[in-house]
Amino acid sequence: MILGCVGGILQRTIWRLTNNPKYTSRRMSFKQINSRILELIALFELQLPYEHIEGMRDFLKHGEYGIAFEILCENLFEYDVSVDQKYIELIDQLGTTMGIDPSYWTRLKQPR
Repeated sequence: MILGCVGGILQRTIWRLTNNPKYTSRRMSFKQINSRILELIALFELQLPYEHIEGMRDFLKHGEYGIAFEILCENLFEYDVSVDQKYIELIDQLGTTMGIDPSYWTRLKQPR
């Protein structure tokens, strides 16, 4: 009886998560996450050290999306790179989707 109850709760929770726009709008596949991070890396690669860019790509190759994302944000901040609002929004969407601490991107500099 307990298993049936837990199963029903789990089914309702999964249904809520997959049918709630609050959650479904932020869902992305790993392939989409990887692709978006690669787009961001390509966008900023001329403003960041080559070794760091290659390190981020290496982490992505090994499925370490969160680490690559955090390093990208840290580098953008550390090297004082201006980031357009549309890219900050993409970074925010990616970070939120992956459950990354927002402090990684909230301090990024926007162009004046």
